[in-house]
Amino acid sequence: MLRAGAYFRLMRPVNLGILLLTQFLLLAKGSGWNAELLRFPACFLLTLAILGTAAAGNVINDIHDTATDAINKPQKQLIPDIISRKQALTFYFLLLSASLVAAWFTEPGFFLFCASGSLLLYFYTRELKGIPLAGNMLIAMLTAAAVFSARLGLFDTTGIPFAELSALSFFVNLTRELIKDVQDMPGDQAAGIHTYPVRYGIKSTHHLAAWLLIPAVVIAAAPLLFSFETWPFRLHYTGAALLILWISIHIYRLDSPSRSGIISRNLKLILFYGLLGILWL
Repeated sequence: MLRAGAYFRLMRPVNLGILLLTQFLLLAKGSGWNAELLRFPACFLLTLAILGTAAAGNVINDIHDTATDAINKPQKQLIPDIISRKQALTFYFLLLSASLVAAWFTEPGFFLFCASGSLLLYFYTRELKGIPLAGNMLIAMLTAAAVFSARLGLFDTTGIPFAELSALSFFVNLTRELIKDVQDMPGDQAAGIHTYPVRYGIKSTHHLAAWLLIPAVVIAAAPLLFSFETWPFRLHYTGAALLILWISIHIYRLDSPSRSGIISRNLKLILFYGLLGILWL
């Protein structure tokens, strides 16, 4: 039972739960809550593929991060304390295989996306993580692509602003990845991984992260500025724009990593709040 729970935690169930709920909202609202407007079984298969790809990426990341995790979060380390490296690799290949099979039966183009995304995630853990901004941008792009891919489960995609939501997701997640790198500095420095904050310092990272949120503010404010959709929709995203601006100013003023964990969680909550705005469409 202990090991089963460890496998579950290895996939990062909270993040997967947010992904699942995001897919559900996009598909449900995009179809007008009408199952007849959903593409079956594509809507189920693409969700399974996205969750499987994300879970496999989380597992392979933990496999390669055992040295840094021993410093950054020793109390949460699962590999090799509870699950051996060999067992984790087997679990990774099972998750990856399931996601690729689901993607293949969704659409060949989507299969290529999931396969290339999985390959990039593998190289991220080995190489890209140590290249300032490269790994951060990869994770942000894949997360944004997961939002955009929900279109494949719908017959009519005109009801949801997928491009705008994906762009919002990209900038918020890119900022969040930088903040997480600040959190992980002790382990990364010890392992010789030259992330952006390791190379350029905490203050410079916070300034860059704050400026990267400005495009997200503009995207969130666009419905009000250009009179898009309904008034509840405009007001919801005006609130999102103000929240993003507030946290951007807060990040810019930080000069230590002490609140990085709280900021990372707040960015995740703000992004989810933004996605909830589609309920007003």
